[in-house]
Amino acid sequence: MTPAIFIMLLNPVTSAIFAAALFVLWKHQRHLRYVGLLALAFGLKSLAYLVQFATLTDYISLSRIVSNALFVATAILVVGGLISRYKERPPYVLMTLIGVAAMLVLAFYQIVDENYAARVIALNAAIAAISAIGIWKLLRLVRKAFIEMIVVCVMMLHFCGALLRPVLLMAGGDPTKLSIDSVYWLGVAATDIIMSLLLVLGVVTGVALDLFAKLRIESIQDSLSHLLNRRGFEESANASLRSDPDRTAPAALILADLDHFKAINDTYGHAVGDQVIVGFARSLAREAADGAVLGRIGGEEFAVLLPGADAAEGVRYAERVRLLFALTPLPGVRAPRNVTASFGIAGVGPGGNLEAVMRDADQALYEAKRAGRDTIRVASSTSQAASVQTAKVLPIFA
Repeated sequence: MTPAIFIMLLNPVTSAIFAAALFVLWKHQRHLRYVGLLALAFGLKSLAYLVQFATLTDYISLSRIVSNALFVATAILVVGGLISRYKERPPYVLMTLIGVAAMLVLAFYQIVDENYAARVIALNAAIAAISAIGIWKLLRLVRKAFIEMIVVCVMMLHFCGALLRPVLLMAGGDPTKLSIDSVYWLGVAATDIIMSLLLVLGVVTGVALDLFAKLRIESIQDSLSHLLNRRGFEESANASLRSDPDRTAPAALILADLDHFKAINDTYGHAVGDQVIVGFARSLAREAADGAVLGRIGGEEFAVLLPGADAAEGVRYAERVRLLFALTPLPGVRAPRNVTASFGIAGVGPGGNLEAVMRDADQALYEAKRAGRDTIRVASSTSQAASVQTAKVLPIFA
Protein backbone atom coordinates (compact mmCIF):
# COMPACT_ATOMS: atom_id res chain seq x y z
CA MET A 1 0.00 0.00 0.00
CA THR A 2 1.42 3.35 -1.04
CA PRO A 3 1.45 6.32 1.35
CA ALA A 4 -1.11 8.04 -0.89
CA ILE A 5 -3.53 5.11 -0.65
CA PHE A 6 -3.01 4.98 3.12
CA ILE A 7 -3.86 8.67 3.54
CA MET A 8 -6.86 8.35 1.24
CA LEU A 9 -8.16 5.43 3.32
CA LEU A 10 -7.72 7.41 6.53
CA ASN A 11 -10.63 9.65 5.56
CA PRO A 12 -13.38 6.98 5.57
CA VAL A 13 -11.85 5.29 8.62
CA THR A 14 -11.59 8.46 10.72
CA SER A 15 -15.05 9.59 9.59
CA ALA A 16 -16.47 6.21 10.62
CA ILE A 17 -14.75 6.48 14.02
CA PHE A 18 -16.13 9.99 14.53
CA ALA A 19 -19.60 8.79 13.49
CA ALA A 20 -19.45 5.87 15.94
CA ALA A 21 -18.24 8.08 18.81
CA LEU A 22 -20.97 10.67 18.23
CA PHE A 23 -23.60 7.93 17.85
CA VAL A 24 -22.65 6.40 21.21
CA LEU A 25 -22.79 9.85 22.78
CA TRP A 26 -26.21 10.47 21.26
CA LYS A 27 -27.49 7.08 22.47
CA HIS A 28 -26.73 8.15 26.04
CA GLN A 29 -28.03 11.70 25.59
CA ARG A 30 -31.06 11.36 23.31
CA HIS A 31 -32.22 14.90 24.06
CA LEU A 32 -29.13 16.21 22.21
CA ARG A 33 -30.65 15.77 18.76
CA TYR A 34 -27.87 17.68 17.06
CA VAL A 35 -25.35 15.03 18.13
CA GLY A 36 -27.39 12.40 16.29
CA LEU A 37 -27.43 14.59 13.18
CA LEU A 38 -23.66 14.99 13.30
CA ALA A 39 -23.20 11.24 13.79
CA LEU A 40 -25.29 10.66 10.67
CA ALA A 41 -23.29 13.31 8.81
CA PHE A 42 -19.96 11.64 9.52
CA GLY A 43 -21.45 8.25 8.67
CA LEU A 44 -22.49 9.57 5.26
CA LYS A 45 -19.08 11.17 4.85
CA SER A 46 -17.35 7.85 5.49
CA LEU A 47 -19.60 6.18 2.93
CA ALA A 48 -18.93 8.98 0.43
CA TYR A 49 -15.17 8.45 0.73
CA LEU A 50 -15.54 4.70 0.29
CA VAL A 51 -17.62 5.16 -2.86
CA GLN A 52 -15.14 7.75 -4.13
CA PHE A 53 -12.18 5.48 -3.38
CA ALA A 54 -13.82 2.61 -5.26
CA THR A 55 -14.07 4.75 -8.40
CA LEU A 56 -10.53 6.12 -8.42
CA THR A 57 -9.33 3.50 -10.86
CA ASP A 58 -12.66 2.54 -12.42
CA TYR A 59 -14.62 5.28 -14.12
CA ILE A 60 -18.26 4.73 -13.10
CA SER A 61 -20.50 7.76 -13.65
CA LEU A 62 -23.28 6.77 -11.26
CA SER A 63 -20.87 6.00 -8.41
CA ARG A 64 -19.20 9.38 -8.76
CA ILE A 65 -22.59 11.12 -8.69
CA VAL A 66 -23.55 9.14 -5.58
CA SER A 67 -20.32 10.00 -3.75
CA ASN A 68 -20.72 13.70 -4.54
CA ALA A 69 -24.37 13.61 -3.42
CA LEU A 70 -23.23 12.09 -0.12
CA PHE A 71 -20.66 14.86 0.34
CA VAL A 72 -23.36 17.50 -0.20
CA ALA A 73 -25.71 15.70 2.21
CA THR A 74 -22.88 15.62 4.76
CA ALA A 75 -22.45 19.39 4.51
CA ILE A 76 -26.20 19.93 4.97
CA LEU A 77 -26.34 17.68 8.05
CA VAL A 78 -23.24 19.23 9.63
CA VAL A 79 -24.63 22.75 9.26
CA GLY A 80 -28.08 21.59 10.37
CA GLY A 81 -26.67 19.84 13.43
CA LEU A 82 -24.55 22.80 14.52
CA ILE A 83 -27.49 25.21 14.16
CA SER A 84 -29.84 22.81 15.99
CA ARG A 85 -27.60 22.98 19.06
CA TYR A 86 -28.93 26.48 19.67
CA LYS A 87 -32.60 25.41 19.38
CA GLU A 88 -32.81 27.20 16.02
CA ARG A 89 -34.56 25.67 13.04
CA PRO A 90 -31.96 25.06 10.29
CA PRO A 91 -32.84 26.27 6.75
CA TYR A 92 -33.01 22.74 5.37
CA VAL A 93 -35.20 23.73 2.41
CA LEU A 94 -32.71 26.34 1.18
CA MET A 95 -29.70 24.05 1.69
CA THR A 96 -31.48 21.16 -0.03
CA LEU A 97 -32.34 23.34 -3.02
CA ILE A 98 -28.67 24.32 -3.30
CA GLY A 99 -27.66 20.67 -3.09
CA VAL A 100 -30.21 19.53 -5.69
CA ALA A 101 -29.14 22.29 -8.09
CA ALA A 102 -25.50 21.25 -7.70
CA MET A 103 -26.31 17.59 -8.32
CA LEU A 104 -28.23 18.43 -11.49
CA VAL A 105 -25.21 20.34 -12.78
CA LEU A 106 -22.91 17.50 -11.75
CA ALA A 107 -25.08 14.92 -13.48
CA PHE A 108 -25.20 17.00 -16.65
CA TYR A 109 -21.41 17.41 -16.83
CA GLN A 110 -20.89 13.78 -15.87
CA ILE A 111 -23.32 12.11 -18.28
CA VAL A 112 -24.34 14.56 -21.01
CA ASP A 113 -21.33 16.83 -21.50
CA GLU A 114 -18.23 15.41 -19.82
CA ASN A 115 -16.48 18.32 -18.09
CA TYR A 116 -14.37 17.59 -15.00
CA ALA A 117 -13.67 21.25 -14.20
CA ALA A 118 -17.38 22.12 -14.23
CA ARG A 119 -18.12 19.26 -11.83
CA VAL A 120 -15.43 20.39 -9.40
CA ILE A 121 -16.74 23.96 -9.48
CA ALA A 122 -20.38 22.87 -9.03
CA LEU A 123 -19.63 20.58 -6.06
CA ASN A 124 -17.42 23.06 -4.23
CA ALA A 125 -19.76 25.98 -4.95
CA ALA A 126 -22.59 24.05 -3.28
CA ILE A 127 -20.47 23.16 -0.25
CA ALA A 128 -19.24 26.76 0.01
CA ALA A 129 -22.81 28.11 -0.15
CA ILE A 130 -24.05 25.65 2.50
CA SER A 131 -21.04 26.47 4.71
CA ALA A 132 -21.71 30.20 4.28
CA ILE A 133 -25.29 29.69 5.49
CA GLY A 134 -23.94 27.85 8.53
CA ILE A 135 -21.39 30.56 9.30
CA TRP A 136 -24.00 33.31 8.99
CA LYS A 137 -26.40 31.50 11.30
CA LEU A 138 -23.77 30.49 13.85
CA LEU A 139 -22.30 33.98 14.14
CA ARG A 140 -25.78 35.16 15.16
CA LEU A 141 -26.30 32.32 17.64
CA VAL A 142 -23.00 31.47 19.33
CA ARG A 143 -22.23 32.89 22.75
CA LYS A 144 -18.72 33.87 21.65
CA ALA A 145 -17.19 31.23 23.94
CA PHE A 146 -13.74 30.02 22.91
CA ILE A 147 -14.76 26.48 21.98
CA GLU A 148 -17.78 27.71 20.02
CA MET A 149 -15.63 30.10 18.03
CA ILE A 150 -13.33 27.19 17.15
CA VAL A 151 -16.30 25.43 15.54
CA VAL A 152 -17.15 28.61 13.63
CA CYS A 153 -13.52 28.91 12.50
CA VAL A 154 -13.58 25.30 11.25
CA MET A 155 -16.70 26.14 9.25
CA MET A 156 -14.87 29.16 7.82
CA LEU A 157 -11.97 26.92 6.83
CA HIS A 158 -14.40 24.57 5.08
CA PHE A 159 -15.85 27.57 3.25
CA CYS A 160 -12.43 28.86 2.20
CA GLY A 161 -11.32 25.37 1.18
CA ALA A 162 -14.39 24.93 -1.01
CA LEU A 163 -13.61 28.22 -2.75
CA LEU A 164 -9.89 27.52 -3.17
CA ARG A 165 -10.02 23.88 -4.28
CA PRO A 166 -11.25 24.58 -7.84
CA VAL A 167 -8.69 27.39 -8.24
CA LEU A 168 -5.77 25.29 -7.01
CA LEU A 169 -6.89 22.31 -9.07
CA MET A 170 -7.05 24.32 -12.29
CA ALA A 171 -3.75 26.05 -11.53
CA GLY A 172 -2.02 22.68 -11.56
CA GLY A 173 -2.74 22.10 -15.23
CA ASP A 174 -5.09 19.48 -16.62
CA PRO A 175 -7.05 18.31 -13.53
CA THR A 176 -7.96 14.99 -15.15
CA LYS A 177 -4.27 14.02 -15.18
CA LEU A 178 -3.65 14.59 -11.46
CA SER A 179 -2.99 11.28 -9.70
CA ILE A 180 -4.11 10.48 -6.16
CA ASP A 181 -0.50 10.80 -4.94
CA SER A 182 -0.25 14.38 -6.20
CA VAL A 183 0.40 17.14 -3.68
CA TYR A 184 -3.07 18.53 -4.34
CA TRP A 185 -5.04 15.38 -3.53
CA LEU A 186 -2.84 14.47 -0.56
CA GLY A 187 -3.28 18.00 0.79
CA VAL A 188 -7.06 17.82 0.39
CA ALA A 189 -7.19 14.47 2.18
CA ALA A 190 -4.92 15.55 5.04
CA THR A 191 -6.61 18.90 5.67
CA ASP A 192 -10.04 17.27 5.65
CA ILE A 193 -8.97 14.87 8.40
CA ILE A 194 -7.60 17.74 10.50
CA MET A 195 -10.72 19.88 10.08
CA SER A 196 -12.99 16.92 10.86
CA LEU A 197 -11.00 16.24 14.02
CA LEU A 198 -11.23 19.89 15.12
CA LEU A 199 -14.96 19.90 14.42
CA VAL A 200 -15.58 16.73 16.42
CA LEU A 201 -13.43 17.95 19.32
CA GLY A 202 -15.36 21.21 19.32
CA VAL A 203 -18.70 19.39 19.25
CA VAL A 204 -17.74 16.94 22.01
CA THR A 205 -16.48 19.80 24.17
CA GLY A 206 -19.71 21.68 23.45
CA VAL A 207 -21.71 18.62 24.51
CA ALA A 208 -19.73 18.46 27.75
CA LEU A 209 -20.46 22.14 28.39
CA ASP A 210 -24.16 21.56 27.63
CA LEU A 211 -24.26 18.66 30.09
CA PHE A 212 -22.50 20.69 32.78
CA ALA A 213 -25.01 23.50 32.22
CA LYS A 214 -27.90 21.01 32.43
CA LEU A 215 -26.53 19.55 35.66
CA ARG A 216 -26.09 23.06 37.02
CA ILE A 217 -29.72 23.91 36.23
CA GLU A 218 -30.94 20.65 37.74
CA SER A 219 -28.98 21.36 40.92
CA ILE A 220 -30.69 24.71 41.49
CA GLN A 221 -34.13 24.20 39.92
CA ASP A 222 -37.21 22.48 41.30
CA SER A 223 -38.33 19.93 38.72
CA LEU A 224 -42.05 20.23 39.53
CA SER A 225 -42.65 23.97 39.72
CA HIS A 226 -39.70 24.94 37.48
CA LEU A 227 -38.85 27.62 40.02
CA LEU A 228 -35.52 27.71 41.82
CA ASN A 229 -35.06 25.28 44.69
CA ARG A 230 -33.87 26.50 48.10
CA ARG A 231 -30.21 26.42 47.12
CA GLY A 232 -30.86 28.18 43.83
CA PHE A 233 -33.09 30.78 45.46
CA GLU A 234 -30.57 31.63 48.16
CA GLU A 235 -27.73 31.89 45.63
CA SER A 236 -29.73 34.07 43.22
CA ALA A 237 -31.26 36.22 45.96
CA ASN A 238 -27.87 36.87 47.55
CA ALA A 239 -26.43 37.69 44.11
CA SER A 240 -29.28 40.12 43.52
CA LEU A 241 -28.65 41.83 46.84
CA ARG A 242 -24.91 41.98 46.18
CA SER A 243 -25.57 43.74 42.87
CA ASP A 244 -26.40 46.80 45.00
CA PRO A 245 -23.14 47.03 47.00
CA ASP A 246 -24.29 50.03 49.04
CA ARG A 247 -27.63 48.31 49.82
CA THR A 248 -29.44 51.60 49.23
CA ALA A 249 -32.18 50.23 46.96
CA PRO A 250 -35.12 48.62 48.75
CA ALA A 251 -36.16 45.02 48.31
CA ALA A 252 -39.07 42.97 49.56
CA LEU A 253 -39.03 39.31 50.51
CA ILE A 254 -42.26 37.33 50.38
CA LEU A 255 -42.67 33.87 51.87
CA ALA A 256 -45.83 32.00 50.90
CA ASP A 257 -47.25 28.73 52.16
CA LEU A 258 -50.18 26.74 50.77
CA ASP A 259 -52.84 26.34 53.45
CA HIS A 260 -53.78 22.84 54.64
CA PHE A 261 -51.68 21.27 51.90
CA LYS A 262 -51.48 17.91 53.67
CA ALA A 263 -55.27 17.76 53.67
CA ILE A 264 -55.25 18.46 49.92
CA ASN A 265 -52.93 15.50 49.34
CA ASP A 266 -54.98 13.28 51.65
CA THR A 267 -58.29 14.27 50.03
CA TYR A 268 -57.40 14.41 46.35
CA GLY A 269 -54.12 12.50 46.10
CA HIS A 270 -50.54 13.55 45.46
CA ALA A 271 -51.07 13.99 41.71
CA VAL A 272 -53.64 16.72 42.39
CA GLY A 273 -51.36 18.15 45.06
CA ASP A 274 -48.64 18.48 42.43
CA GLN A 275 -51.06 20.37 40.17
CA VAL A 276 -51.82 22.75 43.04
CA ILE A 277 -48.10 23.45 43.45
CA VAL A 278 -47.70 24.03 39.71
CA GLY A 279 -50.73 26.35 39.63
CA PHE A 280 -49.45 28.43 42.53
CA ALA A 281 -45.96 28.64 41.02
CA ARG A 282 -47.46 29.95 37.79
CA SER A 283 -49.41 32.58 39.72
CA LEU A 284 -46.21 33.74 41.42
CA ALA A 285 -44.35 33.91 38.12
CA ARG A 286 -47.16 35.66 36.23
CA GLU A 287 -47.37 38.56 38.69
CA ALA A 288 -43.61 38.94 39.21
CA ALA A 289 -41.74 41.79 37.55
CA ASP A 290 -38.50 41.36 35.62
CA GLY A 291 -35.59 40.76 37.97
CA ALA A 292 -37.67 39.01 40.62
CA VAL A 293 -36.19 35.85 42.15
CA LEU A 294 -38.70 33.04 42.68
CA GLY A 295 -38.19 29.72 44.40
CA ARG A 296 -39.92 26.73 45.89
CA ILE A 297 -37.94 26.34 49.10
CA GLY A 298 -39.94 23.55 50.70
CA GLY A 299 -42.76 21.12 50.04
CA GLU A 300 -45.50 23.76 49.90
CA GLU A 301 -43.43 26.82 50.79
CA PHE A 302 -42.33 29.44 48.28
CA ALA A 303 -40.12 32.53 48.39
CA VAL A 304 -39.98 35.62 46.19
CA LEU A 305 -37.45 38.46 46.29
CA LEU A 306 -38.57 41.70 44.65
CA PRO A 307 -35.52 43.94 44.09
CA GLY A 308 -36.37 47.64 44.10
CA ALA A 309 -39.69 47.09 45.90
CA ASP A 310 -40.55 48.15 49.43
CA ALA A 311 -42.82 46.26 51.84
CA ALA A 312 -45.93 48.05 50.53
CA GLU A 313 -45.19 46.86 46.99
CA GLY A 314 -44.57 43.40 48.41
CA VAL A 315 -48.06 43.46 49.94
CA ARG A 316 -49.60 44.52 46.62
CA TYR A 317 -47.74 41.74 44.82
CA ALA A 318 -48.86 39.13 47.36
CA GLU A 319 -52.46 40.30 47.08
CA ARG A 320 -52.37 40.05 43.28
CA VAL A 321 -51.00 36.51 43.55
CA ARG A 322 -53.62 35.59 46.15
CA LEU A 323 -56.44 36.87 43.95
CA LEU A 324 -55.07 35.22 40.81
CA PHE A 325 -54.54 31.88 42.55
CA ALA A 326 -58.10 32.00 43.88
CA LEU A 327 -59.32 31.96 40.27
CA THR A 328 -56.73 29.56 38.83
CA PRO A 329 -58.34 26.28 37.67
CA LEU A 330 -56.90 23.34 39.57
CA PRO A 331 -57.55 19.99 37.84
CA GLY A 332 -59.03 17.46 40.23
CA VAL A 333 -60.10 19.92 42.94
CA ARG A 334 -63.86 19.74 43.45
CA ALA A 335 -66.13 22.70 44.21
CA PRO A 336 -66.47 24.48 46.50
CA ARG A 337 -62.81 25.23 46.11
CA ASN A 338 -60.95 25.92 49.35
CA VAL A 339 -57.31 25.94 48.26
CA THR A 340 -55.64 29.10 49.57
CA ALA A 341 -52.23 30.47 50.55
CA SER A 342 -50.81 32.64 53.33
CA PHE A 343 -48.06 35.23 52.93
CA GLY A 344 -45.40 36.75 55.16
CA ILE A 345 -43.48 39.83 54.00
CA ALA A 346 -40.30 41.53 55.19
CA GLY A 347 -38.47 44.51 53.76
CA VAL A 348 -34.74 44.40 53.08
CA GLY A 349 -33.22 47.60 54.40
CA PRO A 350 -29.71 49.03 53.98
CA GLY A 351 -27.15 46.46 55.05
CA GLY A 352 -29.79 43.75 55.43
CA ASN A 353 -28.84 40.16 54.77
CA LEU A 354 -30.99 37.42 53.32
CA GLU A 355 -30.82 35.05 56.29
CA ALA A 356 -32.11 37.65 58.75
CA VAL A 357 -34.82 38.88 56.39
CA MET A 358 -36.03 35.32 55.77
CA ARG A 359 -36.39 34.85 59.52
CA ASP A 360 -38.49 38.02 59.71
CA ALA A 361 -40.65 36.97 56.76
CA ASP A 362 -41.07 33.50 58.25
CA GLN A 363 -42.30 35.03 61.51
CA ALA A 364 -44.76 37.16 59.53
CA LEU A 365 -45.94 34.03 57.70
CA TYR A 366 -46.48 32.33 61.07
CA GLU A 367 -48.62 35.29 62.14
CA ALA A 368 -50.65 34.99 58.93
CA LYS A 369 -51.30 31.32 59.71
CA ARG A 370 -52.36 32.18 63.25
CA ALA A 371 -54.70 34.87 61.92
CA GLY A 372 -56.74 32.27 60.07
CA ARG A 373 -54.74 31.69 56.87
CA ASP A 374 -55.52 33.03 53.38
CA THR A 375 -54.09 36.36 54.49
CA ILE A 376 -50.99 38.57 54.38
CA ARG A 377 -48.81 39.82 57.22
CA VAL A 378 -45.81 42.15 57.25
CA ALA A 379 -42.93 41.59 59.67
CA SER A 380 -43.01 43.92 62.66
CA SER A 381 -39.32 44.69 62.08
CA THR A 382 -40.16 46.21 58.70
CA SER A 383 -40.85 49.92 58.45
CA GLN A 384 -44.43 50.63 57.33
CA ALA A 385 -45.41 47.32 58.97
CA ALA A 386 -49.04 46.58 58.38
CA SER A 387 -51.37 43.63 58.09
CA VAL A 388 -53.83 42.98 55.34
CA GLN A 389 -56.80 40.75 56.18
CA THR A 390 -58.67 39.39 53.17
CA ALA A 391 -61.81 37.41 52.52
CA LYS A 392 -61.57 33.62 52.50
CA VAL A 393 -63.01 33.10 49.03
CA LEU A 394 -63.13 35.65 46.23
CA PRO A 395 -65.85 34.98 43.64
CA ILE A 396 -64.44 37.44 41.12
CA PHE A 397 -61.02 38.63 40.04
CA ALA A 398 -60.71 42.20 41.28
